[in-house]
Amino acid sequence: MKIQGNKKCRDTKRLIKLAIENGMTNQEIAAKAGLSKKSVAQVSRWRNGEALAFERQMRFFIKEFGDQLRRKSEHLLCVEKEGKHQFIKLTGELILKHTARVPVSTGRKQVHVAIHRFLIFQKSTHFYVVSQARKGFEPEFSVDHRQLGNMAHCDNEDANWISNGIPKLLHQDEIMDIIDSIAIELAEGRFIPNHNFKYLGQELRYCLRRYLMKEGYSLPDVIDISNKEEIIE
Repeated sequence: MKIQGNKKCRDTKRLIKLAIENGMTNQEIAAKAGLSKKSVAQVSRWRNGEALAFERQMRFFIKEFGDQLRRKSEHLLCVEKEGKHQFIKLTGELILKHTARVPVSTGRKQVHVAIHRFLIFQKSTHFYVVSQARKGFEPEFSVDHRQLGNMAHCDNEDANWISNGIPKLLHQDEIMDIIDSIAIELAEGRFIPNHNFKYLGQELRYCLRRYLMKEGYSLPDVIDISNKEEIIE
């Protein structure tokens, strides 16, 4: 990684987290970043994702924890193609995970079982959207205790899921269009046959926009009233 003095480090939060996991205090982090040891408030802002450090400030942490960071950015997906399972490696930061659950009665109690989930990864300025179905889930049937027993229940949660195709890198406008389309299909019962998820799609759209807004992306369909004297009704 070529370090630039005036460029923001997008991995600030993750690097600070690794530093803390490796026993460094806020005061030590501040010193290694070239700040005063008393500048713990700034370190807290980095740790909480409220601000990004410059790459020159993260020089020590990139050198010290860069390999760990790269390993944590590697994800293994299982894809079914022509009746066979394939494994693919995806590199990027997991920024959003959203799950569709259905209520299932088991004896005298009711549980909510995850049947589908969406993962969004960021790689530099691009994104992956991964759609996954739970192994053993059959959308044409209502989920009951019998189908529940046929679903995967591995202790390693990621092993329970099959990805729908191999994801492609997307620009910001592409990922927003795809998520908006998925939201419509979820609400109309077309994305997961026989299952309508009106609010799941709305939540997915909101969570993506909230993340992009916090990261400083321009969102054409978000109305900014912070500088307006009158409130829009």
